[in-house]
Amino acid sequence: MDKSEGELRNEFKLLLEQKETLRKELFQIREGANAAYNEALKVEYHKLYPKRKFIMDKAWGVLGEVAVAIKRQHSEEANRKIRENEKKRDDVERRLFEIAGELRELPVSSGQASEWLLYDSVSECSYHTQGFGARKYAENAAQQYVDKAEANGVRAEIREIVTTHDDHRGHKNSFADFQVWVCCSQDGLNILRYKPQIELREWVRLCWKRGSNPRVYNPWLPHEYEEKNGLDYFGNDLRKKESKTA
Repeated sequence: MDKSEGELRNEFKLLLEQKETLRKELFQIREGANAAYNEALKVEYHKLYPKRKFIMDKAWGVLGEVAVAIKRQHSEEANRKIRENEKKRDDVERRLFEIAGELRELPVSSGQASEWLLYDSVSECSYHTQGFGARKYAENAAQQYVDKAEANGVRAEIREIVTTHDDHRGHKNSFADFQVWVCCSQDGLNILRYKPQIELREWVRLCWKRGSNPRVYNPWLPHEYEEKNGLDYFGNDLRKKESKTA
């Protein structure tokens, strides 16, 4: 039996809580493994030097192969637990994407007050390889988050934050961060993050329309993609033009 929208949203919230629990568990596994390893190393070191202060670097030099064996033992156990944790997290992530895809409407308010929430932020510095075009590419990357939000019925806007500082020569440099804000509830934002991206062909078209090469964002996009899918390099849909002239 198919689940209702409400049931899917409840399952989504529970899965998010489970994901957070698994994240904390992973941290504890790693911390616990390091603590257990250090303690085991300390015990072996004090068997040889009961009165000496335990120092990790010295212990490694003294214990040699024993230290390697202890490290291997604790690493194997920790890695087994980490793999189990990662498998569970992958299953949770997969189901989150499935539910987000099944939900027809985002809970814009859903019992919570609708407010402007930070969806994501794109820094101009991330596109420094584009030279003077870095700011344009960063802004257009932020616009892609807006496209996704609006495609799902959520209002979104970009807020540009410019930071200025002096370099080592005393010249002023400015860098922009483009923050994407959405008007919805926290539940709605959580689901939006797992919603599918807009269709690839439309994404490529919009990139060119805004003056950005989509291969800057996706270097694996085939070089003949536009020609094969009826697009030009100015953001025009050639298939629509052909249907109008037919």
